[in-house]
Amino acid sequence: FEARRDEFYGHRYDELDALGLLPAAMEVAAAFRDELELHGTAIDRIVESMLRQDGRSCDRDSIATIRRQLVAVGFIWSPRVDLGGRYVPGSPSLMDFVRRSAPRD
Repeated sequence: FEARRDEFYGHRYDELDALGLLPAAMEVAAAFRDELELHGTAIDRIVESMLRQDGRSCDRDSIATIRRQLVAVGFIWSPRVDLGGRYVPGSPSLMDFVRRSAPRD
């Protein structure tokens, strides 16, 4: 089971990388390490910081696009409308895999 899970997560990791979402995914996964849920504004701040570090445009549209892409690939999601813009991990074990697989400096 673990080998198949890691193979599947490896494909998801590669997908995040191919979409240019891996840096944001790694930062968001790190933020979820100590939190069960994050407000959309917290995720946006994480994405904005990552974009600034990369020297990329960090306007509202760019930030929102990355957040929407993370939702679209199932990395994060908002389970109920009444959470008021709060997000949870799409799969906590996928986030753990992304954190473990992150390149070390």
